Amino acid sequence: MVSKFKFGDMVSCKHYQTSGVIIGIDEASNAASIFIDGLNIPRYVHLDSLEIIKHPDTVRLDWLADKHNKIGSVLLPRECVEKHIDSMRDAIDAAMQFYNVKDENNDAV
Repeated sequence: MVSKFKFGDMVSCKHYQTSGVIIGIDEASNAASIFIDGLNIPRYVHLDSLEIIKHPDTVRLDWLADKHNKIGSVLLPRECVEKHIDSMRDAIDAAMQFYNVKDENNDAV
């Protein structure tokens, strides 16, 4: 089974009252090495005791992308939305690429 955790994830742990960062994962042992805030050495903890702390920008994007959100909106080029009607994130990525290509073409003129 592939872990939902990866290197660099911010996590909270049931055994510590602070957060930490994953610096290594041992799938065979179902454990991770975590550098806990305030401690000088990494700790080895079971993955079952960890919970991911979502980055605030991820939380914001999830809120905007929620189909049931009635008060938030994002303006994107129509062609980007039409190509990625099921994924707000993909539509945003396409719009960013579209903008970068358009900007590069304007610089060349």
